[in-house]
Amino acid sequence: MTERANRWQPLHRKPHGRTSARSVFAMLLIALLASATMAFGVAAADFSVTSSGSWDNWSPTHSCTSSTGSEIRWGQDDEGDCLRWRNQSGFTFTSASVTIPEDVWTPIGQFTHRNRVIYGNSSITYVELDLGLSGDISGTFTYEIDFDETTNTGGGCCDDVVTFVTSPGTHTFVKDGRTYTLDLAFPGGTSTLYTEEGVDTTVDIEALITCIDADLELDKSVDNDTPLVGANIVFTIEVTNDGPNDTSNVSVKDVLPSGLEYVSHSGGTYDDSTGMWDIGSLNEGETETLTITAEVLATGNYTNYAQVWTSSETDPDSDPGDDSDGDDDDDTVVITPADPSVDIEKSTNGEDADSAPGPYIIVGETVTWTY
Repeated sequence: MTERANRWQPLHRKPHGRTSARSVFAMLLIALLASATMAFGVAAADFSVTSSGSWDNWSPTHSCTSSTGSEIRWGQDDEGDCLRWRNQSGFTFTSASVTIPEDVWTPIGQFTHRNRVIYGNSSITYVELDLGLSGDISGTFTYEIDFDETTNTGGGCCDDVVTFVTSPGTHTFVKDGRTYTLDLAFPGGTSTLYTEEGVDTTVDIEALITCIDADLELDKSVDNDTPLVGANIVFTIEVTNDGPNDTSNVSVKDVLPSGLEYVSHSGGTYDDSTGMWDIGSLNEGETETLTITAEVLATGNYTNYAQVWTSSETDPDSDPGDDSDGDDDDDTVVITPADPSVDIEKSTNGEDADSAPGPYIIVGETVTWTY
């Protein structure tokens, strides 16, 4: 494998402290990259790993098939005897130490198919590649491979076919709170490789790392948090997908507390008996809004809590439906109903008329009562 050259060159300064045009351009570019990261959220990640590979669970089993870790060989001659190791067909995985950028197909090792003439039913048709990784990603990921070896009647014939059959998105891992998929393919992201009879074919095995998170944020507000008893108030709930991916099966739970009685809603599918708001799909950058109108009752609980209840994709900083308090996928509004009673104060000629003995009034004097 060829190591990629460093695309960044050292900055040089002109004599007498003057900055070169290249330096100015580089610094401006760095500033733009930094501002873009702040504007669009978490920057794409790079993963430095060392790979290894071994072969396992091949079929059909045959006395002429054997493996030594990174290599597997099979095949018998036209007389039914096992061929010598150096004359057999086989696969080899060659390890590598690489840095894999997010969302870029990147070589993670090399695959070699020794395509040799073999006879009988001595070829495998299926095998599993156990990809071991260490470094920023640690673990073993198993990929299924189908193999179609051309039937030989003596001499060369036709191309053999090697196919990755593990579905994309099967393998996931978590790094720094974010969830990623790890997919493998042959060069160009293709799942199929054709190999010529009698030739050793060596190609890169490429890896694609994709973040599958969808960061959902919920905000809740009310048009009046100190309403009179008996008044109607309107709650507004907004759910935003901050990405980086689209998600589906999104729902929100908002059960009105005992001090509020449901009147109506608008902007979405809401069941007031269960408190469930069914949003469905929510693409990156989209916001859905629900309004709920409720009557303020004389007694009861006035704390109204809402949370994201479900989402098909992983949320990097919260867990839907966990009844948390303070995550960005939940919010609480507290209502404080105002006292509806009226206190009437009365004065007579400017003096307190509510307390005994009250003001002294002279016969014939004009009296003014103020309330």
